[in-house]
Amino acid sequence: MGTLVSVPFSCSYPSNITVALPTPYYPEANVISIPGPNGTGTFVVEMNLFTDSTYTAVSNTTTFATTDIIYVQTKLTADDNNLVLLIHDCWATPTSSGTDPLAYYFIAKGCPIAGRVADTVHVTMNGVGKVARFNTQVFGFVDYNSTYFHCTVDLCSENARQVCERNCDEEEENSTVLLTRRKRLANDDVLSLGPFINKESTGISETSPKKPAGVSPYTIMICTFSIVIAILLVVVLYFVLISR
Repeated sequence: MGTLVSVPFSCSYPSNITVALPTPYYPEANVISIPGPNGTGTFVVEMNLFTDSTYTAVSNTTTFATTDIIYVQTKLTADDNNLVLLIHDCWATPTSSGTDPLAYYFIAKGCPIAGRVADTVHVTMNGVGKVARFNTQVFGFVDYNSTYFHCTVDLCSENARQVCERNCDEEEENSTVLLTRRKRLANDDVLSLGPFINKESTGISETSPKKPAGVSPYTIMICTFSIVIAILLVVVLYFVLISR
């Protein structure tokens, strides 16, 4: 009986693929003008990305890992202290269009939507002053390397602050609690922020399952060739040994 010969070999495949645009650009802040709570006057609201939970420095970061936290702030720039700002709805899209049919809602009626990725969303300030804030762990869309955030906002009077505040810990929202003015903004009046470039190629999808990262044909060819060479080497060594 011939002697068995073991020839060790291995192939490696990339488990993570970094995707980024070839030229750098920065997430763009958005500014809109909306009517006041009594239907008169026009007020400017802006949305920005910040570096951390202190909200002291605006971020110019373009790429994020799925473990990163994004800190977002909306701010009413008016001097009128009788106004309160409320984030109403927020959603993500893979394009700059807030009406993109592939949309992922993560805040509704001022509170995070329970379940899915939105479990990592935290509304830390809303309906208590001129500033509203939330943070979320980074997420993206399958087959897309960028994500945009879009939010609608409302204004109400300071003397109605108690009905502007959102208690997101309550199981059910009190249906009798209404804002002095609740008005869904037109598509042109949606606050938008982005793009956020995803380092990983994984993401979420409302209509399709997650797809695995692809392996290039070149990598497959190299590994196949290595296997063939290893097999031929084993055969040659076997015949050399039995011929002795």
